[in-house]
Order: sequence, then C-alpha cells, then structure tokens
Amino acid sequence: MTTERIADHVKFAYWVPNVSGGLVTSDIEQRTDWNYEYNKKLAQAAENNGFEYA
Repeated sequence: MTTERIADHVKFAYWVPNVSGGLVTSDIEQRTDWNYEYNKKLAQAAENNGFEYA
C-alpha cells in the first residue's frame, strides 16, 4: 500500500479543552483560560493544519 493510499484511510482527531478548566487531573494551579476565544483559536489552528470537523 502506498503512502497516498494509507493517507486516504487514516483520520486524526484532537481533543479540545473541556469546560471544567483543564485537560488533566492535577493539584497544580492551571494557568490556562478555556474560554470561547481560546477554544476558537485551537479549532482554527487545527483546521489550518489539515484537521477536519474542528
């Protein structure tokens, strides 16, 4: 199977931040802001790099 044919069958996904304030369970203070604008920025960055359904 060629690389081109493999690429036709492989789809990648990404996880976006959740509304509870983080991606990991930790006692460390979170320094990120998971508001709408940040989520929009992440979705647009993913779409601009070839991800679909962002």
